[in-house]
Parts: sequence; C-alpha cells; structure tokens
Amino acid sequence: MALSIAVVMPTYHRTDLLRRVVPAYLRQEPDELIVVLDGPQPEPRAYLDGLREPRLHVLELPENVGPARARAAGIRHATSEIVFITDDDIVPGEALVDRHRAFHIGRSGAVLAGYIPVADMPRHRCGQVSSRIFAADYERAMRRWDRDPTMVLEGLWGGNVSMERSLYLAAEELREEGRLRYFEDLDLGLRLRAVGATGHFDRDAIGLHLHEKTNASFLQEASTRGAAVRAMEERWQVKPSATHAEDEPAVVARLRRVVAASLRLGFVVPLTVLLLKGALVVAGRLRLWRAEDFVARLLRGILETVAYVRRR
Repeated sequence: MALSIAVVMPTYHRTDLLRRVVPAYLRQEPDELIVVLDGPQPEPRAYLDGLREPRLHVLELPENVGPARARAAGIRHATSEIVFITDDDIVPGEALVDRHRAFHIGRSGAVLAGYIPVADMPRHRCGQVSSRIFAADYERAMRRWDRDPTMVLEGLWGGNVSMERSLYLAAEELREEGRLRYFEDLDLGLRLRAVGATGHFDRDAIGLHLHEKTNASFLQEASTRGAAVRAMEERWQVKPSATHAEDEPAVVARLRRVVAASLRLGFVVPLTVLLLKGALVVAGRLRLWRAEDFVARLLRGILETVAYVRRR
C-alpha cells in the first residue's frame, strides 16, 4: 500500500523561483505540497493562491523565523505519513517524489537524502565563484556519502530529504532555543541521529539546485558560518566538517591561525580583507577562475575565523 507523502517547502520573497518549482512538484502528485511563507509575503501569496490547487497548502507565518523553524511549522501542519523537505530553489528530477515515497515502504526510522547537483556548472563567468565553491564542497560531501552512507546524518545537506513525519517531530523535541544562522541541516541530522534514526543516500533521487549568491552575500555568509561553528561546538561538541573543506589550499589553514593571533592588532585583518576583496574583483574581471576561487577561499577562511574567535 502506497504511503502518503507531503512536500514541505519554506520560502522567503522568491516568487520567480516558486513559479518554476511549485508546478514541477505538483506534477509529481504528492498528497500535499505545503509552502511555508516565512513571514508576510504578498507577491508569493498572490501567486500561490492563484493556482487554486487543492493539494497546495499555503502556510503564512506572522513573522520571519528562518527556514528551519518555518519548515517545522509546515511539518506540523502536514497530515501525511512521510514528509519530504525541500527548498524553493530545488527543481525535482523525474519521479523524485515517488522515489522517496517508495523508499519508506516497510521501513521505520529511516532518513533518505537524495542528490542535488548545482545547475549550469562550472559557471566560468564573473560573479559565480560562490556557486563554484558551493558545488565543489557539496560534491565532496556526496563522495563521502558514496563511501559510507552511514555518514548522512553526521553531515546532513538538506533540500532533498525525506522521513516519517513522526520521526521529524521527535527530533524537533530536541531543538534548542535560539536560531542557528547556518548549519541548520547539520543540526537536524544530529538530532535525528540522537533519536535513533538511520541515514541513507540515493544518488539517483535527483533534484537540480538553482544556486545563486552574490559575492557580497557569500562573504557575509562566511562570517555567519564562523559564528555557527562555535555554536555547533557548544551544542554538539563537534566541528562541522563542511566548514573546512578538504580541498581548501593548505595556506588557508595556516591563515586561520595567523588571523586568530592577529586580531589584537586591529588594523591587520581589515586591511587584509580589503586587499583580498579587491583581488577577488580583479580576478573575476580578468576571467582568472582559479585565482578567483583561491582568493574567495582565502577570504572565507579569514572571515570565518574572525567570527569564530569573536564568539568565544
């Protein structure tokens, strides 16, 4: 007997993406598609209401609470046995929803993570360094999962994940107060592990990630990541492996130590960041993609370390 499945998708002011993603999920005929508006959003609300689709449920939160808490609100709203959690920039591959649904037949306590490669790679054009680095980090994590699927929950990447609704709600009981600004998927994975869930990876359960991020957002995110590493250490006594990608140049690790030691010299780090930001722009304009990637990783390492040290 087929299990009922709800697709749960938080969103925040991205109507253009919803126009592409929502119809794609509806064509796969989930029992429920729950789109959670993370705070009042008139334009997305108008678009979704205009679809007049009985399987589509729009849940509008009174204020912005972040994607993890918005997703949890959607799952509490769902009535299906299985919840498939995704993002508003993930286009489902062929029969993705059915693949998740079928996986859970006869299983209990299992979490399935699918594969979501970044679209249109390698993106050798100016301003796309963030997507190239994200894709490289993601593919490295997927190769770890290929070697050892039991590592799924120890380093969960969201966007294409399903489980029993009751399992998600059990993990939600372990959520700590306060909002993580990064590594929310990893935190979910560790909470799922703590309630006895098992992780599984299916590379053929494919979605396409429409990843877009400006250089400015990428650098701001680096600071957010650094502070979140400290929060994860305090919460779980682990250092997220995704923060220190295995392919980062060795100089980045050394630079982190130098930066930590130099913070007492107020002008050194800001001056270094300013110079590297200039180098990042120049490398992109000259189409020196390897140089652009290298400088971006240096900047990310510096900004992460500054935020990490200052959160002590």
